[in-house]
Amino acid sequence: MNELKAGLSLVVIANICYVLYIYFSKDNTTNLSDFLSGLILGSSVGANIVGITTIAKYIGKQKNIVRLSFIMMHIEEEQN
Repeated sequence: MNELKAGLSLVVIANICYVLYIYFSKDNTTNLSDFLSGLILGSSVGANIVGITTIAKYIGKQKNIVRLSFIMMHIEEEQN
């Protein structure tokens, strides 16, 4: 469950960073503002990738648990 919360939190943070990027990239007048906009955009993309990967990993584990319990139930039924 912690992996799911962490993944969702990262996706939310990434979307907030993207909104900040859009807000701050309106007036790219200096090299520093260009750099910071790129930094914010890169952080947004990176957090999205890590968050989505974490959520996918969590879902994959849950499917394996369900499959394993189904197989165990099936084996127990055959033994009885």
